[in-house]
Amino acid sequence: MSNLGLAYRTNFTVEAELRNGTVKRVDTKIKNGAITAIYTYHKNKRMSASMELFIDPLKKEMALSMYNGRSE
Repeated sequence: MSNLGLAYRTNFTVEAELRNGTVKRVDTKIKNGAITAIYTYHKNKRMSASMELFIDPLKKEMALSMYNGRSE
């Protein structure tokens, strides 16, 4: 909503914006809603509590995926 490009979002998170025309839907070829997510952070800088809350579940899911032989 700041003219910064594209975002892959579920419809319910942008319902009002779709209705009022501030965002437009772009069809993709993504199947089953599966996307690859990548996160980065600086290992030598302090991580904020909110960033830890965001990254910790990602680390756990990635570890589980690797353990189960999935590369999602």
